[in-house]
Amino acid sequence: MRVGVLLAAAACAAGLAGTARAADGSASSVSSNWAGYAVTGTNAAGAPTTFSVVSASWVQPAARCTVGSPRWSSFWVGLGGFGEGSQALEQVGTDADCTSTGRPVYAVWYELVPDDAVHVRLKVDAGDHLNAVVVVHGSQVIVRLRNLTRNTVFTRTVTARALDLSSAEWIAEAPATCGGAGCEVLPLANFGTVSFSGAAAVGDGKAAPLASWTATPIELLAGDQLSPASSFSGALPSAVGADGGSFTISYSNELPAPSP
Repeated sequence: MRVGVLLAAAACAAGLAGTARAADGSASSVSSNWAGYAVTGTNAAGAPTTFSVVSASWVQPAARCTVGSPRWSSFWVGLGGFGEGSQALEQVGTDADCTSTGRPVYAVWYELVPDDAVHVRLKVDAGDHLNAVVVVHGSQVIVRLRNLTRNTVFTRTVTARALDLSSAEWIAEAPATCGGAGCEVLPLANFGTVSFSGAAAVGDGKAAPLASWTATPIELLAGDQLSPASSFSGALPSAVGADGGSFTISYSNELPAPSP
C-alpha cells in the first residue's frame, strides 16, 4: 500500500521531517519516505498555484537484493500530498522491491489517497524507459503510464473522493503500510540510481519545467539503521539539470544519523 506519503516532507510519516539547506543554498526538506522534488507556486495575486498536470520520464531502476532482506521502493509522479495536513494525493508509478528470497519484483500501480493503491497489469522490468502523467479535470483524475521500451500503455480515468492540487512531485519513495495503529515505513530497497527527465507541471494553466516553479529538494533518511551504528540508508536527489527538468535520485547506505 502506497500510503503515508502524504505525511512526508512537511509532516513526515516517521517523524524525521525537518528543513536543511541544499547544496545550491535553497530550502531542503528531510523525509522518512520521500526523495526527489516537490514544487509549489503563487499567482500574481499571491494565491497558491493550482496544479492540474504533472509528468516525467524515467528509467526503471534495478533492485539490488540479498537473501533474507525483503525491501521496497517506488518511483512516481503525483499531485498534492506535500503540504502539512494534506489529506489527498494523486499519483502513478512503479515498484522495485526485493522478496525475502532475494528476488527482485517490479510492478506498476496508481493511487488516489485516501483510497488504497491499485496494481496494474502492465509488465515492467529493470532498464525499461517509462513515461508517466497525472491529469486532473474537475473531480476526474487521468493516470497514464507508458512503457516506451515495450510499446505498451496503461490509462485510467477515476473519480476522486478528495483532491489536493497545491503541489506537484517527482519522487523515489520508501513505501509504507497502514493499519489501525497507524503507518509504518518499510525498509528501503537499494535501487542504485533512478534518472528522471522531462519533469514538468501545469499550474494555473501554465506549463513549465520543474525548475520554473518554487522547487524543494527532498532528502530521504530511512528509519532502518545500518552498520556502523551511525549509518542509515536513504536517498538523495541531485541538482536539477540545465534543461530545468532532469535530475537523479541515488540510494545511499552511508547517510549520517539525524541530529537530536
